[in-house]
Amino acid sequence: WAQAIIFLIVGGSLPPKVRNEAVNALQDLYITHPGEVSETIIDGLWQWCEDVELEAKESAAVSSKTGRGELSKVLKAICLAPDSMPHGENAVAKEIVEKQLLKLLVLSRPQLIPRASWIELCLRTGTDPGALASAVPQDSLAQILAITNHTVWRPLAAFQSAAYGAAAELAFVAPETLTPLIVSQISLDLDPTQLADIGPTEAAIYRTPEGTAFIDVLSKQSQSQPISKNTRDYDTLKWEEELRAQLAAKKGQTKKLTPDEQAKVKAQLEKESAIRKQVADVDAHLRRGIGMISALAVGPPTEAEEWFGPSVKLLFEVIQAGAGLVLGDAASIGYLQCANKTSTRLGPLRPFVGVATLRAAGITMLPENLLAEPLGDLVTRLLYRLRFLGEQRPFETVTLSYILALVFLVLEQGGIERAEAEDADEQIVLAIEVLSFHTEACSDTRLPRERLFSILITAMQRFAQHFRPLKDCFTDLCRCVAPNMKEAETDAVVKGAIVPDQSVRGAVLQAVSAELELADREFYEEVWLACHDDVPEHVEVAQEIWQENDLKITPDSSEKCLPYLHSKDVQLRRAAARSIAASLEADPSEFERILSRLQETYVELAKPKKPELDRYGMPIKKDLSDPFEARQGIALAFKELARVFPQDNLVPFLSFLIESGPLADRSDAVRDSMVDAATAVVSTKGKEQVEPLMKLCESTLESSKDSTQTQDLVNEAVVILYGALARHLPHGDNRVPAVVDRLLSTLSTPSESVQYAVAHCLPPLVRASSSQASQYMSRMINETLHGKKYADRRGAAYGLAGIVSGRGIAALRESRLVSTLRAASENKKDTNERQGAFLAYELLSLMLGRIFEPYVIQIVPQLLAGFGDASADVREACLDAAKTCFATLSSYGVKQILPTLLEGLDESQWRSKKGASDSLGAMAYLDPNQLAVSLPEIIPPLTDVLNDTHKEVRASAKRSLQRFGDVITNPEVKSQVDILLKALSDPTKFTDDALDALIKVNFLHYLDAPSLALVVRILERGLGERSGTKRKAAQIIGSLAHLTERKDLSQHLPILVAGLRLAIVDPVPTTRATASKALGSMIEKLGEDALPDLIPSLMATLKSDSGAGDRLGSAQALSEVLAGLGTGRLEETLPTILQ
Repeated sequence: WAQAIIFLIVGGSLPPKVRNEAVNALQDLYITHPGEVSETIIDGLWQWCEDVELEAKESAAVSSKTGRGELSKVLKAICLAPDSMPHGENAVAKEIVEKQLLKLLVLSRPQLIPRASWIELCLRTGTDPGALASAVPQDSLAQILAITNHTVWRPLAAFQSAAYGAAAELAFVAPETLTPLIVSQISLDLDPTQLADIGPTEAAIYRTPEGTAFIDVLSKQSQSQPISKNTRDYDTLKWEEELRAQLAAKKGQTKKLTPDEQAKVKAQLEKESAIRKQVADVDAHLRRGIGMISALAVGPPTEAEEWFGPSVKLLFEVIQAGAGLVLGDAASIGYLQCANKTSTRLGPLRPFVGVATLRAAGITMLPENLLAEPLGDLVTRLLYRLRFLGEQRPFETVTLSYILALVFLVLEQGGIERAEAEDADEQIVLAIEVLSFHTEACSDTRLPRERLFSILITAMQRFAQHFRPLKDCFTDLCRCVAPNMKEAETDAVVKGAIVPDQSVRGAVLQAVSAELELADREFYEEVWLACHDDVPEHVEVAQEIWQENDLKITPDSSEKCLPYLHSKDVQLRRAAARSIAASLEADPSEFERILSRLQETYVELAKPKKPELDRYGMPIKKDLSDPFEARQGIALAFKELARVFPQDNLVPFLSFLIESGPLADRSDAVRDSMVDAATAVVSTKGKEQVEPLMKLCESTLESSKDSTQTQDLVNEAVVILYGALARHLPHGDNRVPAVVDRLLSTLSTPSESVQYAVAHCLPPLVRASSSQASQYMSRMINETLHGKKYADRRGAAYGLAGIVSGRGIAALRESRLVSTLRAASENKKDTNERQGAFLAYELLSLMLGRIFEPYVIQIVPQLLAGFGDASADVREACLDAAKTCFATLSSYGVKQILPTLLEGLDESQWRSKKGASDSLGAMAYLDPNQLAVSLPEIIPPLTDVLNDTHKEVRASAKRSLQRFGDVITNPEVKSQVDILLKALSDPTKFTDDALDALIKVNFLHYLDAPSLALVVRILERGLGERSGTKRKAAQIIGSLAHLTERKDLSQHLPILVAGLRLAIVDPVPTTRATASKALGSMIEKLGEDALPDLIPSLMATLKSDSGAGDRLGSAQALSEVLAGLGTGRLEETLPTILQ
């Protein structure tokens, strides 16, 4: 009936009079039976649209010849204006009209019925479309979902497009109620996890027609495994495969299958059918989500801020997850359509932001014309445009949501498709500037602020050369976001307080202290960990945060710190250990539970890793390296717990260490840390349980009959603990000599860590048995000089140093030890004696430190002779002795020794020259402060010796110069050692080249003290050169300020500050600006305490009558310094400046 009446209204072959009569008849019928008629007609219209779309033969729709063109007349016939409707008892119920309009939501779209409009139909019937949709939001959305889920209509583009358009129309008429529902539906449809099980094979099966197997289970080579292009004779094999396929197609005969083959084919078809259905469902969900976003982007004006951010984020995530395998370029085109909602200020570049973002993310499913421009050039061009427009006026939320994805990728990838470091740097700087101009705009909670915080924290660690602008951006962002910060965003910020980079931790803590309130929770483990940081300044700021926010230690605080013991960052492991101990100190009731957890975790982690197998029994590729860091973290925790250890737990704890394997751990680092922990516990609390602990150690040593490696390691550790326990024995106790004897016997163990630990146990025990000290000393001297094995001699040297340390420096004179060692070093007949003497010098210097310095000055001639010894073992021992002796020298010691060594280079005897050269090489191990001062005196003479006539001398000079590179651990400086040494040997010629090399280096690692010592002398020279060179040196200082430890940088302050003070009054403005920024970076790193006179002296210059250039430079430097110190210091200084 419905098809007939619709045909009479729209039929192309019918006279107009008939069509008009049919309209009138339908209107009259509708007035009398509105519910039944509207339902029937709507169903008929859906069927009519379906028949037109499917071109159903013999259907009324196809016979009408008008298709869907005139169907709007039918809609108007059942959507009458209020004045055309009866009133009173015969009036049509409002509920019926609203139900009818709801059913017409998708049908009355121009994609299905030309010239139809749902909003117009609502208004025609006197219904407010917004109020209708708001009253029944779930039902409204259900109308759309019903169309998109319909089995027959799912492949019909017009039906789906109408449904998506209806969603956009709902968001337009009822934004407050419908937009959140639509966004929620998009979130469900664009869940990236649904693509996890879909790969190229599943996508290919989906495209294969039902009933046809993509994978031929009967052939040896399945279709899913094409011939590799790397295969030999690839072209021939490919041609043969195509030829076989063509011949098989020509024959057209189906091979008769055996029952077994039929079963295999059937099983494969069923398996592929299930995969096809799964992928089809995913396809439908993805297309619906993307369709809704596209409709919102190109449809009626909506409040885009409400849906744009989350929708674009989800769309980008599914594209990255591999939606292109299923959808082709549909997802990418949907992403580009979102550009329609961005600011018109971008002009024709709007879609190219999306193009650059997708290409930067590795998405290539885009139209060919959008792939023509080199990606690196496109990104740089866009960033410049975004930077200039953002500086003029920040973008609004929608545009910012779209461009942030590109900015994030630039910072994550360190520049996009830029081979040259300078070009990549250009993109990074532009990205930082774009973010800096939009910190105020980030007060909008709909932006991805949590991710922005995380990316800035990562960028500060990664791009040290841009630390200052990144830090400023981060701090400003904290300020702008603070009033409406969410808990997840706060968590993202405070996580920065425990990153490995020291400068970043400091920056984050300062920002939190200055800008944020931590009101969400009463305990933040990150702040608690920062309260126990290695850096005192960080501890101070973290404690301020703790007190200002009234944070408290909770019963589970130590539990929350346990995971951080597993960190790869050793600083964080130490902080976690201290935090756990502090928590337990505040709440001792948790001690036993936490100790038990640590012990259980250690036992679990100590088990060797086994490869995991997949469902086919094949090993899964996984990192099987030893996770020693976690076990070492547990050892650090044990050590920190020493101060809160209850005495009842001492014996069980030591038994655990002995019996459960920690003292014999397979990792040297863990084993040493466990021995340190046990020693700390015994030394701190052992006095309360001396007797039971002594018995445990004695029983362990007596019961160990097996001489396995594990048992040997345990015994060595127990002996050290035995020695530590003996410190608690009363003076004159008969057991002390026995303990000392046992410790001295352990020194022959070929383990450096054991020998070192024993040497440190000896001093208090030697003092407690002073009557036998001389006997011990004679025994060790004899063993050092005449021991048969190297381990015996080195162990005895450790023992000797430990005994001297216990008896005091006077023991050297009383025993005439230095004379004995000198005689041994000159004994030409016995190599072992000569080697033993140098071992003794090395370890005496190690144990006694600077107290041994007067004797170091005396033994220099012996060292010079030792470097020329015929025995390689003696030469090596001599080098080790020189390294250790020189490492502890004061400036006085260096002044005494260096002239002697330099004079040795002028000797006519080649052996003397060689000895002096080798000794100067050992100067590489000087204290970094002394090294920096001495380098200009050492390097040029050594460089001259490279041209000596004797090959041994040349080789020695080359080795010595290499040692100055070997002590450097920073990879970036290490790669530039050659040019840096050239700059030290010939500053006039190579200083500029060295500075250029340093500027080009992208520093990723902290500068160790020797690296800094090497670089500082070149920077000092650069700051004294002409303006261009000064600027380069100042630029490097500014970059390196955030890459050095505070204590290392402090040692070189006088040199660097003096040079920068000259540079800030340079006539060239760029040099002044660069030097001022460098001063600001240094003061920011070190704090005002390190340079207390800097601000007053700059202020004095401002007030003085010196030249305008000097005052201008001082003003610029003062502004940078105050910026580095923060707003607090600026507020203090501003009144003085204004006066």
